[in-house]
Amino acid sequence: MIPFEFAADSSKIGGAGVRLIVAKADRRFSFRQMILERRLIQPVWAYVIGDAISRGLLPPVAGWWKIATVPPKRVTTDAGREAQQNRADVEMGLKTLSDHYAELGADFGEEIERRANDAKMILETAMKYGVPVDMLWKPSGSSSLPQPATPSTRSP
Repeated sequence: MIPFEFAADSSKIGGAGVRLIVAKADRRFSFRQMILERRLIQPVWAYVIGDAISRGLLPPVAGWWKIATVPPKRVTTDAGREAQQNRADVEMGLKTLSDHYAELGADFGEEIERRANDAKMILETAMKYGVPVDMLWKPSGSSSLPQPATPSTRSP
């Protein structure tokens, strides 16, 4: 069961206690998600899609029974710290991008497609307007707009 303080009243516990309660609740939610995936989602998928294939409503596709599910984003109290740690883990190769997106409740394939589409649009737009890619990709980064010419201070 989830902790009482999570469901009812957490006003009397401090910061460390809240983190403990939320971590316990998160473990319980993750366990329930796993049960739903294995005992409900996968069998229902296999039954519904298998039935549609056998009736001729869907064409048979190799490996149709292999599915991937993405649970919702996990419950946390330290979202900023965990986001920073996730970025560092992905950059160092300790965590894969697919694991990172799964923790956010997103599908890896869809997110990579979106990133590729965004990158293509940035490159095409930069070429179209003749501006550096950095101006579109990192507008507040090291690239800057050309400075206007200053009037000459030469005397005749």
